[in-house]
Amino acid sequence: MEYFLITIILVCQAYYFDFLGKSKNRVFFYNATLVVLIFFMGLRYRIGLDTIRYLRYFYVDDPTIDQLSFESFFESTYDPLYLIFISLVKTVFGYFYFVQIFQSAIVNILLFRYFSKHTKYVFSCVLFYFLWRYLAFTTEEMRAAIAIVICLYAFDYALEKKRIKSIILILIAAQFHLSAYFLLFIPFLTNIHINRITLLLLIVFFYIGYIIQDRFSDLMQLVEMMSNSDSHAARYDGNTYSKQILNINGILSVIIVYVMYAYWSLSFLKKNNNIKLAELEPFIFWGMFFAVISIPVSIFYRYTRFFEAYFIILYANMLITWSKNIRIKLKNTGYVLSMCYFLPFFFLILSDYFGKVNNSIKTYSRYYPYYSVFSKKIDSERETLIDYYPNTETPINDY
Repeated sequence: MEYFLITIILVCQAYYFDFLGKSKNRVFFYNATLVVLIFFMGLRYRIGLDTIRYLRYFYVDDPTIDQLSFESFFESTYDPLYLIFISLVKTVFGYFYFVQIFQSAIVNILLFRYFSKHTKYVFSCVLFYFLWRYLAFTTEEMRAAIAIVICLYAFDYALEKKRIKSIILILIAAQFHLSAYFLLFIPFLTNIHINRITLLLLIVFFYIGYIIQDRFSDLMQLVEMMSNSDSHAARYDGNTYSKQILNINGILSVIIVYVMYAYWSLSFLKKNNNIKLAELEPFIFWGMFFAVISIPVSIFYRYTRFFEAYFIILYANMLITWSKNIRIKLKNTGYVLSMCYFLPFFFLILSDYFGKVNNSIKTYSRYYPYYSVFSKKIDSERETLIDYYPNTETPINDY
């Protein structure tokens, strides 16, 4: 019920502020939405499987500031800045839900600021974000999400040809999640445009990915090591996730969500002289690249996460711009028709929640039903999923 209510509110806000162009109280509602999303997942109780793993580490393994030593940075499963972050929170507050609140605040504040920097259709961006990546960024990919939002600002410096600043920010991001190191080449490859030739190149990359998977298995081990997480590597390497990507439905989903919708939307917006959005074109390309190559080499799918904010901005602009174009002829029905255009997109991203984690439990059991730290209710189905990761046993009263 909570998820549905927030979705309805976001749809209404996108309609009222973005489509109708109302400005009264716009900033207030944007900031209020930010606060709601920070605390909605910041105050969650045992939601998200990675959350359970981090919970166990927090109370059993993670050091406080006075216990932190030089050796801690080599022994910990965390990267340096995230370890310092965790140690600070544990020392000052002592409860894991403060980690959730601060992590949610960092990710959502930087994302909301980034949306407002690159588009005026911010409420539509928040709608796409909430349905697509909000749960993953706040419950499953807590370390990576911080690295991702830092890299967004690094990529902006790359567009401005301030490559040193861009590289410094990427290096900072890598201290939260090691995978960011893999993106140090991005500041040097920002003069890319998407056209039909680009689509042909993506087909070439697709086949190169199959060759890499088939003949260079050592590369896979290197990428696993860069992921700095055995449990995550296991998820990407040939098991449940790989099966989802390599079957026909998974392939079509990747192509439709990351390639077809992106190409159509970008082509339409270029015809409507959306020059500001065209600046983000290189990063949309890299998102398409990693999505396509992840079909044969599934572990590369984690790198699409670093560019999904650009797809969100792109699709939000497409939704409202097309709505307003239709509105000239069909009045207020334009928003409804544009939503219908994105129905296949929403179906594909939401269908992931209905996939089976095991023979009987659906993926949405990770997040539904919603319980907060105030009620501390336990969902039996969600608890059975704890075995999905090794060594995540935690007394359920610890939080």
